Amino acid sequence: MNILLATYSYYPYQWGGSEVYVSGLAAYLQQQGNKVCVIAGMAPEAYADHELWFENDYLKAVQYCHEGITVIGVILKHTSTSQIYTRFKPAWITAWAGVIQNITFDKWNILHIHAHTSLISIAMLAAAQQHSPAVKIIASYHTPLSCVKNTLLNNNRLVACTVNPSTNICTSCVLSGKTNLPFSITRPLTEFMPSIKNENLPTALRIKFLIAQHIRSFKNLDASIDQWHVFSEQIKQVLIINKINPAKINLLRHGVNNVFLDQTLPIATYKKTPVIFLYVGRFAKIKGFHTLLKAWRSLHEIKERQLWIIGEIQNGETAIEKEISKAKQRNDITWFGMKTQPVIATIMQQVHCTIIPSEWVEIGPLVFHEAIASGTDVIASDIGGCRELAKIYASKTTLFKPGDRKQLMKSIVNFKFSNTFHLPFSETDNFKEVNKSYLSLMNK
Repeated sequence: MNILLATYSYYPYQWGGSEVYVSGLAAYLQQQGNKVCVIAGMAPEAYADHELWFENDYLKAVQYCHEGITVIGVILKHTSTSQIYTRFKPAWITAWAGVIQNITFDKWNILHIHAHTSLISIAMLAAAQQHSPAVKIIASYHTPLSCVKNTLLNNNRLVACTVNPSTNICTSCVLSGKTNLPFSITRPLTEFMPSIKNENLPTALRIKFLIAQHIRSFKNLDASIDQWHVFSEQIKQVLIINKINPAKINLLRHGVNNVFLDQTLPIATYKKTPVIFLYVGRFAKIKGFHTLLKAWRSLHEIKERQLWIIGEIQNGETAIEKEISKAKQRNDITWFGMKTQPVIATIMQQVHCTIIPSEWVEIGPLVFHEAIASGTDVIASDIGGCRELAKIYASKTTLFKPGDRKQLMKSIVNFKFSNTFHLPFSETDNFKEVNKSYLSLMNK
């Protein structure tokens, strides 16, 4: 098959769960004899590292090879506020057609999108369909694509949303989050708010119109999708609430890289002291990293308890820098920086507990599976994908109320290693199922 994978961003310029998944899938598919190309939103640094490969009035792109995979890194030059919500402009179809035709592949059999943005949009899908009319389109729900706040949180609370999206309800939810007003006040207000299209007016005055455009853009996306891939039962229900045909939804839980399944340390070694806790991920508020740091700084420093941290701060997270600065004064925290998957696996196999303090609805957090595969226990926030996985790995999981520093402190202080072991799926198991879904769609 000729397979095009489209995603938010890609190595070596960005890293995270989506990058881990897409790069692993690309490598697997190529090993099976398929021709694979990745299209990704690209950081500006890439344009200093590589020659310009393509440019028109709307898009510019570089091409490079990463671990044997051809990568097309693309930037959308101009985006208005309306286009951020609608994720569409007719002229983008022609612009994308130029990019797709410039890739030296035959007709595409599969287009698998792992994002829905102004860049990775239905305009791109339309251009791919013009180029390859028989192409089958799959969408993976890695982040809250259907939620205008991109959190799937209900109103201004750390509670998962289970509401059928509508302009008034979603506008009320957004206003509640921006103003800290209760939903009981913002909900009736939105009934009387006008829906204003005028681009010259501030976004705040146009918010109802823009949110309606976002809801419509997701429906338009679904109209082009042959199959949805989700990583949790919760997200399957989210799509059903969004009126997506259940027959189009394929639940494929995350699998972990084999480096996490290669157990080199016996479980008995975890009985040693000090007790080591681990955080792996972005230094971001939605990840609950600030809550973890506040909780840890509230604990007395003792040599029998350590916190190891893998990751780095991302752009736009300046509000968390003060917490990081204070935490770096502690002697019981070790900062590893950003590490590769094999190194993360080696570190993870040495710890007692991985902490996942997320303050949004994790779709099906890959790090949870990786932690379990490595033999560590997990302390996680009681919401979304973490709550769902806690039921699967019940003997190794402790949940705490998301955002509750005191509950997290208590969970850390009272932690007792379970000394039990679960074997999650491998990523190969997941990728085999993805490949089967491709072949099934092509044979319909």
